[in-house]
Amino acid sequence: MPNVLLVEPPLSMQRLQKLKSRKPHLGAPLPFIYIAPYLQRAGFEVEFLDLRISDVKHLRHCLEKTRPVVAGISVMPGSALPRILHLSRLIKKWSPKTSVVWGGAFPSLHQQFCLGLPGVDYIVVGDGEETLPELTRCLSNGGPPSALAAVAGLAFRNNGSTVATEPREPVDLDANPIGAWKMVDRYMPYYLGPSRYIAINTARGCPYRCTFCYNNLLYHEHKRYRLKSVDAVMTEIDYLVERHQIRKVQFMDDEFLGHRRRGFELIEQLNEHHPQLKYHIAARVQDLKEEHVVRRLAETGCDSVFIGAESASPELLEKMQKGMTTTELIDAARNCRRFGIKTTYSFACGFPGETKSDLKATVALAGLLREVDTGCQCILEIISPVA
Repeated sequence: MPNVLLVEPPLSMQRLQKLKSRKPHLGAPLPFIYIAPYLQRAGFEVEFLDLRISDVKHLRHCLEKTRPVVAGISVMPGSALPRILHLSRLIKKWSPKTSVVWGGAFPSLHQQFCLGLPGVDYIVVGDGEETLPELTRCLSNGGPPSALAAVAGLAFRNNGSTVATEPREPVDLDANPIGAWKMVDRYMPYYLGPSRYIAINTARGCPYRCTFCYNNLLYHEHKRYRLKSVDAVMTEIDYLVERHQIRKVQFMDDEFLGHRRRGFELIEQLNEHHPQLKYHIAARVQDLKEEHVVRRLAETGCDSVFIGAESASPELLEKMQKGMTTTELIDAARNCRRFGIKTTYSFACGFPGETKSDLKATVALAGLLREVDTGCQCILEIISPVA
């Protein structure tokens, strides 16, 4: 009997993809893949359901058959929230004694709001690898609120009030070099897709201080940028290559070259051990404006990169603390085109103080980028306050 059920909620975008294809290319549930080894090591059985792929009837069957102690959900705000809230209600309806636990940046920053929603019992604040096993053990033993108060990194309701326990120190990313990929074996064809392209995480946080970024709040009391060792990353990549014959890796780090020496060491080893592998990163203009950096990325297998361009307004870029200029952005675009790296440029609108002229200039800059870096993609996203 599984003690813990981890649930990836259904999302509108993935539902549309499912209508178009029997095997849409979906991102692997990295938060659960990295949390599950800690639960298993603590002696709990773990089951995972991806409701972007599996029908909700599988959720009901699992809950009614196994009655898990905890059902964990990784929560995103915005359009995802109504579906996640509906899912939480279903879990409580079909298995009333199962505790629903939310995790992720949004509930970590909005504990009181989220705990006021129906169907939400607990919130794991920050990293969940050690908090969730401790919470599950406490609930399994029927621990009182006083016992819950000893679980660091937790928020819950007690007598109508929100209780937030002591913050938990961020987890050691090297403690479990390989995530619980076996847990998601039945879903791997969906995650890999025909290109056999998988995402992994090798760092948390970011060394920079863009004013719109959640990292400023989530990690303000702790080390802002934590890196998995190169050896640990290579152990996981070796495993994925051998077990799943992956052809491309997406490094799901907010800033892959935040520690440039370590980033270069990692891609050198990747290229040496698996020269056939391609990879994708997110990088800043400050790195990509340097020709030698982009050349080395291309030589070691980088075929695509995500760049936060944000705005054409110098004043807004300064307020955002991006540390870049539009001239440097164009230099980065030329370098990426020269070395054959596909690019996606992300722009933001709705930043406080933005004018119509600023927005028009940003759209014009996106058009210029498409002339300089033919074949690139430019996306415009709306900034929404989360705290």
